[in-house]
Amino acid sequence: MIFKNNINQYNLIDKISCSGKEIATVFKNENLNRTIIIDHPEIFSMEFDYHHYCLSQNRLMSGGGEVLRYLEGDPDIPWLNNRDLAAETTDFISFKTYDRSGTSIDPSPLEYLFEKCFEDAYGTEALKYLVREYPLITNKGKTGYIDYAMFKKDGTWLAIEENGVTYHHPFIIKKSRYRRNLEKQNSVILNGGRLFRWDTRALLNQGVMIEELKEAIGPLDQYKSRPVLSPIAGLPSIHIRRITLKI
Repeated sequence: MIFKNNINQYNLIDKISCSGKEIATVFKNENLNRTIIIDHPEIFSMEFDYHHYCLSQNRLMSGGGEVLRYLEGDPDIPWLNNRDLAAETTDFISFKTYDRSGTSIDPSPLEYLFEKCFEDAYGTEALKYLVREYPLITNKGKTGYIDYAMFKKDGTWLAIEENGVTYHHPFIIKKSRYRRNLEKQNSVILNGGRLFRWDTRALLNQGVMIEELKEAIGPLDQYKSRPVLSPIAGLPSIHIRRITLKI
């Protein structure tokens, strides 16, 4: 299966199955080095293995290039339109949002598990590279928060989410909330980031989790410690880029 326009084409490269049920198809545009995952509507009626969902997406993220994810039929799918997916270039701190990184003294149970695995993988001093509850304005102008962000010296960054099944499995949260999750994820990707998801089962398997962290994150010498906070709003001063998405 191939989707074409005048210049580029997306080739079907894989199908994602969980618990023996197909939930998504994967397309790749070699010219743009962009991978697109298209979720089938059946994900809202299947009680599939969410651990495999996260694992399969993380593997694609580790492969490099952009990895976007959409629901089947979503008008924002790149080969269906020529519209921009990002807001006008604007100072991030001008939005009505706030920094939640310091509002919680103790991490949640999943955050505790993640930080323990991260510390075991890289050492206690490495925790300075993690920014908890990082605020993000999505490409549709909405406020979202990333569990953890890590910023590279080359200007790219990583977003890390710990996902309990109750609040993230499509079968449980249904279409509207799941679409918001994808909107936040795609906003990370289209603004120079990659997003990795780890579920409870992954976080409890400490040995394997440490290896997956090292593969996803890589050497720490390519990262910056927590960014300097803006004196205006207590937020890292970053910009949302206007993006014309080539198809």
